[in-house]
Amino acid sequence: MAGLLLSGEVTAADSTAKRLLLIHARGQGDAWAESLSRGVIDGLHASAQNTELYIENADNGRFDGADYAALAQFIARKYQAFPPDVVLVSDAYAL
Repeated sequence: MAGLLLSGEVTAADSTAKRLLLIHARGQGDAWAESLSRGVIDGLHASAQNTELYIENADNGRFDGADYAALAQFIARKYQAFPPDVVLVSDAYAL
């Protein structure tokens, strides 16, 4: 699970930055997920918006049958203080 800051002057408490959370069903290093991440990152850079991007990977391919309800609860708690303005999911399993 990773977070990426797209503006050098933005902190988590900066209320002007738009926070985007990208949730992949697949794991980090998966070519498809990495390609989608790169597209989102490139699009955000091109837009020149004050943006914070956070990326979470459920990695359901390697952990089939895992307790994803607990993962969803963890993610909800993790971002509770600074909720994302937009949540993007890259696969139905990421919902």
